[in-house]
Amino acid sequence: MSSVPFLRHGLAAAAAVFLSFGSSVAVHGQSVTTAPVGALTQQVAGGTGSGSFTFLGIPLVRASVWQGALTTASGAVLNAAANSFTAAAFSSVPHYVIITEGSNAGLMVDIVSNTSNSITLGENIDGLISSSDKISVRPHSTLASLFGDTNSAGFFASNTSAAADEILVFNSTTQSFINYYYKNAGLGGIGWRSSASSSVSRANDIIYPEQSLAILRKQATGLAITSIGEVYSGAMKIPVESGLVWTLNTTPRDTTLASLGFYTGTSSGITGSNTVALADEVLRWTGTGWESFYYKTTGLGGIGWRTSASSSIDRGTQAIGAGEVLVIRRKSQPLMVTRPAFAIAN
Repeated sequence: MSSVPFLRHGLAAAAAVFLSFGSSVAVHGQSVTTAPVGALTQQVAGGTGSGSFTFLGIPLVRASVWQGALTTASGAVLNAAANSFTAAAFSSVPHYVIITEGSNAGLMVDIVSNTSNSITLGENIDGLISSSDKISVRPHSTLASLFGDTNSAGFFASNTSAAADEILVFNSTTQSFINYYYKNAGLGGIGWRSSASSSVSRANDIIYPEQSLAILRKQATGLAITSIGEVYSGAMKIPVESGLVWTLNTTPRDTTLASLGFYTGTSSGITGSNTVALADEVLRWTGTGWESFYYKTTGLGGIGWRTSASSSIDRGTQAIGAGEVLVIRRKSQPLMVTRPAFAIAN
């Protein structure tokens, strides 16, 4: 069992499910301002036949509601000065803690409950946080916060998931998608629902900062989705579970494959090898298929980022767009990779 906490969510998906998207997936341009608070607009492709998929990553977070230093930290309980918080404020709507200063800066953990001076987390993080660390408390992005309590984003709504547009998110425990849709009529009421239940509200289901989505659009017309949020420029730790992990370029700016921080040459990064068969892979959608990258550590053709198609052509400068969806194929035990902090342009 890995000592790294992965209880807060899962992103891995079975290979058969992943590959089933096929060539119906589309990725479209997006724009974002790189100020501390930004607006990002993304295009969802219009559907053809039974619908078309678009991959979405939203590299913005909700604003911090508290930040400061801890007084003590033990197990799953973090303590701050008296009357730092409003009791129960962080559990009525899902919130999380991110360490902003400390040896594990960037670690994000869900909050279960809070009093006026303490926070109880969803998992024990002894050894990963200390009383000298500084933290930020932020509300999670949810289906409702991203797309509106009443579907202001404009997804096609219906009384069944089969007829409505769907937002697909992965669950590592079941190795299957959770299919969300906006229900506008029928027994069980209206609002955000999943294909598993037409009566249970899923409005507060969490979309984690490093979690990407697949949108199944069933209308012929496209859809523009605008998200507003804060650019988080500090380090961010991304859970990489065994199997396929759907993530994204969590910065609202274009970068390169080499700059993502996935490969470090140590146990803190994904595994490299002399062949793609033995290495972890990073996959990106090209518009017609998935291109597989890996970090080559030895052998003819040199070292560095390569593709399954060529072990000698360096691809470390491969452009990765703001919020672009990526899939990590992890072939061994779970780990955390760290997205480095970056400077926000003036």
